[in-house]
Amino acid sequence: MDHDEHEHLDHLESDIKNFMSSSSGLRGGLQDAGLPFHAGYMDPSNGEEPKERPYCCSVCEKRFSNSSHLAAHIRTHTGERPYRCDICRKTFITTSALNRHQTIHTEGKRFICNYCGKTFKWMESLGRHIRSVHKRDNQPE
Repeated sequence: MDHDEHEHLDHLESDIKNFMSSSSGLRGGLQDAGLPFHAGYMDPSNGEEPKERPYCCSVCEKRFSNSSHLAAHIRTHTGERPYRCDICRKTFITTSALNRHQTIHTEGKRFICNYCGKTFKWMESLGRHIRSVHKRDNQPE
């Protein structure tokens, strides 16, 4: 990153931070409407013990439990996408997103429905298929 790009990102971060903290910004708008800002992170009234989140985004103040999640989140503000698929050149913010994407380039489908034999690349897709097509009460024991 050259000096001009770095200066531009610093200026962008400052603008975002100023907007977020202003009364006309997202935080102010949510508070004016009586809505919490990042409620899942800052409001323990959901009955669960709040998880400690010591890492704070300097742009939007969203908090994270570990520094790697914060680092990935900051990329949503900067636009940085350092992980590139060698096959199609698409870029990603995290290695996990890249790894998930790369499965679209593989030939084999790994997850098979026990009811109809349909195959899926992702276990989540198989689960969604079973719940919607075969209903929960028909799942094998």
